[in-house]
Amino acid sequence: MKKYWFCIIGPVEEEELRKYSGADSLLRIPVRESFNKVFGEDEVCSSGWGITEENYLKIRKIITAIISGTEVNITCTACNGSGYYDHNGSPRCGACNGTGKEIY
Repeated sequence: MKKYWFCIIGPVEEEELRKYSGADSLLRIPVRESFNKVFGEDEVCSSGWGITEENYLKIRKIITAIISGTEVNITCTACNGSGYYDHNGSPRCGACNGTGKEIY
């Protein structure tokens, strides 16, 4: 079975990133080169500085659940977990299909 290595590092203030042209590649290129030296060519190497603190916590919860084999239960941010757009008889939330969870 093939597996992927996952790493999140930081946080760093956006102002700090602006000081370096190609701040993403400063980290990605050495990691990719090291991977290729040890394991051969990779199929994918993805990275980016766009993850907020809120998204980091969601990603961490999701990855931890996947690794441990437990169910992922994250409240839908569009409906705040209600499954509906509002309390006035609106249809089911389209973002979560009425489940109240972002991932189901």
